[in-house]
Amino acid sequence: MNSTRRQLKQHARNMLNPNFGFFAALIFPSFILAFLSSINGNIVFKRVMYSNTSFSVWMGSDSVSTLIDIIGYLLITSVALVCLDLVRGKRSCEHGIEQSTTIFHNGNYFMGALIIGFLRIMWQFFWSLLLIFPGIIKQLAYSQAIYIYKDAVDSGHRMKYWDAITKSRHLMNGHKWELFVIQLSFLGWFIISVLTFSIADFWVQPYYRLTLANFYQKLITDPDNK
Repeated sequence: MNSTRRQLKQHARNMLNPNFGFFAALIFPSFILAFLSSINGNIVFKRVMYSNTSFSVWMGSDSVSTLIDIIGYLLITSVALVCLDLVRGKRSCEHGIEQSTTIFHNGNYFMGALIIGFLRIMWQFFWSLLLIFPGIIKQLAYSQAIYIYKDAVDSGHRMKYWDAITKSRHLMNGHKWELFVIQLSFLGWFIISVLTFSIADFWVQPYYRLTLANFYQKLITDPDNK
């Protein structure tokens, strides 16, 4: 597993480093939103950026903070979907700002991201009522849902939102620990991001998203998951 994780991350760096300008532009709208979020006193957005495509809705938060969380989630999901296409060679590293808003130009992506995100939060919350650990397990189990939904949309197949979550749960059988370790391996980078007042996000966030995209691509091409 260690060698596989290193390969996924190395592949991400190989794509990121020569195209840093593009990826910095791709992340720029999210970075600006994080800055506005901090001005508004909202500390949730950092967790949104590094959660695996799920947004946070806090009871009692004001409408501005909630709106920031949702837009931030959509922008980060857009980056995640673009990174998947880049890993597959379906996009070029050009016009980063324009590509950062991909999700707003595709109604299916937009609605899929919102509804799948809501369903994930709802079920993760219910599981978390049992204890924190079951909630973490479900977060990992549902983590691939937006990628699965994107693939269905791109292939012209109609997929119910809940079916994407169910397929993610099946796909992640036997792979949740692997993803958890990958996410844990970025902990140092997340700390660096905090210490640099999020400036490091211009490199760390694309690195993280490309690695997750590589992980999904590996999952669906693994003969054992067919």
